[in-house]
Amino acid sequence: MRITQNSIIPQYETTLQNIQNRQAQEQIQLSTGKDIVNIGDDPLRLVDSKSFTNAIDLNNTYINNIQSSMSEMQTVDDQLSSMSTTVSDMLQQAVDATHTGLSTNVYNLGTDLKGMLEDLVKEANANYNGKYLFSGTQTTPGSISNNPPGTNHDPFELITEAPTASNPSGLRVIFKGNTNDRTVQTDKSSTEVINTKATDIFGTNGEDLFKPIVDLYNVLTYNSDGSVRQTNDTLTTGDVDKIGNLHSSINDLYNNLTSSSATNGSKINRLQAISDQLSNQNLNLDGFRSSLEDTDVAKTSINLQQDNIALQYSLQVGSKLMSNTLFDFLTL
Repeated sequence: MRITQNSIIPQYETTLQNIQNRQAQEQIQLSTGKDIVNIGDDPLRLVDSKSFTNAIDLNNTYINNIQSSMSEMQTVDDQLSSMSTTVSDMLQQAVDATHTGLSTNVYNLGTDLKGMLEDLVKEANANYNGKYLFSGTQTTPGSISNNPPGTNHDPFELITEAPTASNPSGLRVIFKGNTNDRTVQTDKSSTEVINTKATDIFGTNGEDLFKPIVDLYNVLTYNSDGSVRQTNDTLTTGDVDKIGNLHSSINDLYNNLTSSSATNGSKINRLQAISDQLSNQNLNLDGFRSSLEDTDVAKTSINLQQDNIALQYSLQVGSKLMSNTLFDFLTL
């Protein structure tokens, strides 16, 4: 009898431990909602699930980068709009200068125009989170040279050079950035250009379309002999013709700003579509991952109930078994 009991007890203890282990596993599965709790539960399924997780994380990285780029591009859109307003005001100054009623006030119009030019340069130097918007890949002050004729680390600078017959004010806007593309990674093998270049707005070298603004300022502020206009000086017929031609050139700048804004808007829409597509991919990937690792709550709950019954039954059997063993020991 003693040999039989000694052989039964270890088997009973193993059965009891197995039931309790299953219960613990099932309770964790129900509390976490995950079918795979430990790496040893199902290594193959765990590897597959991890691959889906990695794909989702990578897509989220792309989405975050895209959203950040879109925020920057929205700032670009705001700046293009602001510059368009400034250039529109410049065009109005040209019209006002040739208006009979304002023809004796052209010097003041020139002074106002210079202020608008300074504003336009400031707007062209706009930044987003400390990075210049329109200077290509040279986006920080440290990347912008201040070598002569430049005097600061902004990509656009209004400088004053020696006066000439064609430029009595000596004013000139210089561009010190570059025209390289800035891109955002949208998947493992694809990128999208996100920046608006200085050449897209201001023409060749990122400077050319500033020149007619300076020329208009010179016409409004200086006489044909290079002397500074007095308050009551009026425009000559030649001056009026020049202003008409300069109005057309400045209007080219306005059109560039409008076109750049439309292009920037198209880029934003494209990036939004890509972001939406990645988000939809993540929903599908998460569904596949859930099918691999999420627990079947109904099935697991039934298993837990069954194991609770089995445990109670085993404890009852164990109680009788231990009682019989003690009795046998006492009767020896």
